[in-house]
Amino acid sequence: MIRKRQSRQEQGSTIIEFVLTVSLVMVPLLLGTMVIGFNLIRAMQANQVNRDAGHMFARGVDFSTGTGAGNRAVLTSMAPRLANSTTTGTGVVILSSVQFVGPTTCTNCANLNHAVFTRQLVIGNAALRTSVLGKVPSASMLQDGSGTVTDPYKDTAVRADNILNLLPSINGNPPLADGQVAYVSETYFTSPDFDLQGFLKPSGTYVRAIF
Repeated sequence: MIRKRQSRQEQGSTIIEFVLTVSLVMVPLLLGTMVIGFNLIRAMQANQVNRDAGHMFARGVDFSTGTGAGNRAVLTSMAPRLANSTTTGTGVVILSSVQFVGPTTCTNCANLNHAVFTRQLVIGNAALRTSVLGKVPSASMLQDGSGTVTDPYKDTAVRADNILNLLPSINGNPPLADGQVAYVSETYFTSPDFDLQGFLKPSGTYVRAIF
């Protein structure tokens, strides 16, 4: 009888240990693995959209709000998260062209020896994230719809010197030559659908490419 009681007690303890192990270790581990895996898939999607958008932008594809509406629609069909909206989308693509202003480009100007935005376009929900290069501070500095900066050589507010920290220097010289233009595409997708309340904080995926 004593042995039977001990055997039952041991079985009960084993069940409790199993339940505690599953609930405290295995379930969080499984959920964490699933969330990380799904976010990895989203990161791959963001990277593909970002590179496609950057390639098109660098090759002169029109993404302006007027004549480029059709191309914007193509990009939105590739990434429905953009929703072609400045408020409701859960993703954003930022396209920037940056030029280094040397003495050949502009001899006497306020932005001499600085990198400046010459264009900046935002597709999707602009409130989600800004460019790591900076932001053209006022819409009045841009030509309507095209994203072209009105006066990039004289307007000091459109400097984008952060790009010089993202590119390697060449023999101690600036990474961009006088007058050279770099095209930068940045994409950010939020992932609220993969977050777990009280377990994982709100996350998102950011990717960048320079052409």
